[in-house]
Amino acid sequence: AADAEYLLRDVLRGEWGFTGAVMSDWFGLNSTVEGMNAGLDLEMPGPTIHRGEKLLAAVRDGGQAGRPGRGR
Repeated sequence: AADAEYLLRDVLRGEWGFTGAVMSDWFGLNSTVEGMNAGLDLEMPGPTIHRGEKLLAAVRDGGQAGRPGRGR
């Protein structure tokens, strides 16, 4: 669910009005771009696997790096 945009944005934040931080399960995030687009705030545990350099690369590549089968 860490990269499920429908669940995090539409249901949790939209329908339920949740305004707190959303944290992944331990090693529950499996993406870079999808997790960010879904609204995940914190990848656990640290140090991150799918954020940091992978996130910077995705921003530089217009969102392609970090997607399965593309980029890094």
